[in-house]
Amino acid sequence: MIKRNLFRLMALMMVTTLCMGFTACGDDDDEGNDSPIVATWTNSSNDNQQYQFKSNGDVVNHVVNPKFKGVTDQELSDSEVEKYVYGTYSLNGNRFTITWTKEKTLVVKSDNTQAWEEKTYSAPKVDAGTFTITEDLGTYFLTLNIEEGDGISSTWSGWSD
Repeated sequence: MIKRNLFRLMALMMVTTLCMGFTACGDDDDEGNDSPIVATWTNSSNDNQQYQFKSNGDVVNHVVNPKFKGVTDQELSDSEVEKYVYGTYSLNGNRFTITWTKEKTLVVKSDNTQAWEEKTYSAPKVDAGTFTITEDLGTYFLTLNIEEGDGISSTWSGWSD
């Protein structure tokens, strides 16, 4: 009788363990999460601009006015402190398409007050081209080649989110 009860207890424990194992292995992966571009990328030339590619297909371009960081270049006008540009992206192999739809800008007014201004584009702006990702000593680099006019190439260093 003890042997039979011990056998039933062991069988019940094995079934319970298997059920817990199958439950823990549910399909909870986000669509596109395995994309190599999903990360936050900082401009390699200066740290005034970042791209954040999210696993849900959203992308955010964040630019800080370099004059407010003690750096000199012409990313934003004198009155713009920082800007977020929002859109979506799609990938096909190493080709990308980004559709920009709206922006939010922090502006310094003439009386030195600051206010956020939001604008939705009446016609979305589109950037398209190719990308490559390389790795050097544990740092990943994203190079975007935008097919616009003569073409724009920029390199971004990043890490996976």
